[in-house]
Amino acid sequence: KNGLGGVLSSVNRVSLGEFYFLLGLPALFTLSQGGALYGTALAILTFADAAAALVGTFHGKHRFGDYPDAKSLEGTLTFFAVSFVICLTGLSVNGLGPLEATLAALTVSVMMALLEAVARDGLDNLLLPVCAYLLLRALSGLDAGALGVAFLTALVIVIGVAPWNELRRGWSHETR
Repeated sequence: KNGLGGVLSSVNRVSLGEFYFLLGLPALFTLSQGGALYGTALAILTFADAAAALVGTFHGKHRFGDYPDAKSLEGTLTFFAVSFVICLTGLSVNGLGPLEATLAALTVSVMMALLEAVARDGLDNLLLPVCAYLLLRALSGLDAGALGVAFLTALVIVIGVAPWNELRRGWSHETR
């Protein structure tokens, strides 16, 4: 519990994340048929979610509420940054041009960061890989103009959701 096992056993809340993870991986594999974007969607869950959890746990000062598993702005921004690098790499390797890959990666990263921020009780372990794959697949065939519209739409959604959360609950500032 004090070493590496603490990552799993030190959670002081009810979480079904382990079970959702076991549902999310076969669902992702079934949807993707093990295709090229499978690894990108899986890497988002594996690396971006883990990085967000670490940063949020140790450096998260601006929480999205005062409930036990409230996510933090710092963790969400970390998720976005790691997810963007993963998506950009995966989409570039899969043949998208630089502009298209960048716009698609920004769109996926924004939407998945929002999803990760609002998912509770470990549900992100099911939703992130499945939704990331579906979004990656949908955006992969679009041209730069359509991808630009998709990215602007994602920003409008985030801008529309963020103030409501702050107004409804207020920021919970953690002090150490």
